[in-house]
Amino acid sequence: TVLTTLFYHSSFQKTYDSVKRSEQWSTEEIARYQWQQLIRLLHHAYHHVPYYKKLLTASQLTPGDITSLQDFQRIPLLSKETVQAHEKELKATNYPPSAFEQTNTGGSTGLSLRFYIEKGAWFAKHLAYLTILLERANCHALDTSVQLIGREKPWEYRAFSRTLVLSSYQMTEENLPRYVEKIRRLRPAYFIGYPSAITMLAGYMKQHSMDLKGLKAIFCFGETIYDWQREFLESYYRCRVHSQYGQREQCVFAGTCETSNAYHLFPDYGFAELLDRDGQPVTKEGESGEIVATGFHTGIFPFIRYKTGDIATYTSHECECG
Repeated sequence: TVLTTLFYHSSFQKTYDSVKRSEQWSTEEIARYQWQQLIRLLHHAYHHVPYYKKLLTASQLTPGDITSLQDFQRIPLLSKETVQAHEKELKATNYPPSAFEQTNTGGSTGLSLRFYIEKGAWFAKHLAYLTILLERANCHALDTSVQLIGREKPWEYRAFSRTLVLSSYQMTEENLPRYVEKIRRLRPAYFIGYPSAITMLAGYMKQHSMDLKGLKAIFCFGETIYDWQREFLESYYRCRVHSQYGQREQCVFAGTCETSNAYHLFPDYGFAELLDRDGQPVTKEGESGEIVATGFHTGIFPFIRYKTGDIATYTSHECECG
């Protein structure tokens, strides 16, 4: 199947092995690795991406001038509007035309963005990170699962991934009994999707005294999950609720672990900055700022200091999981 094939893709195995090693890196090891990746990406962008050649030249910078994080933060931020306006100039010239695959964001922040990913490799790499998040809950990508996401078609069973896809848009009084019937027939190992939709499903099932056995975990993404939603879902389904954060642009990826509801960033996925309204780094415990990210797997169409539009709260707390 397509999904099984991806597990044997060299990009998947190489990325998976790398991520497993990076999970236990020290703060110093993370900083050293990320700095090496930033410099490598800047050299690539300067020499092969027309937009960045112009941007750095206009800012009177070359990769050789960037020797500290303060130097790196002199590079102007990349907005969604800029990506939209300079789509062609952001494509790397040292990739063959066959390597480019066009994609776009869902527009949840108000602007649907069109850009390019590396065909064949991008999902194999991302699957490695997703696999590790699933493993934290004793699940696997090839387990039976239910996905609750925004789509027009009410339901669809994808045999190759053993996934029942249900529409969060079509959760009507007429469809919800059918949803439950299909879920019970599938006996999924986990749910994955929007917390609002999964909570609505749980509320309907509780109201009608319906149970579901064998669920190992729930994975939420796409929205902020509120404490009351997490408590309700964990109580009703009798399993742990995990959260994950990322974007289609592949700049930063994070997830909760077995012991904490805080988001753990994958250090080899990208470099994340937290900036306040004045564009200054947020470094104090409990302060919030916008996530500005630089992806390490986006060389074909680099996102460097990309304004995600998402807000996070800074913490230096060391998690029990290590």
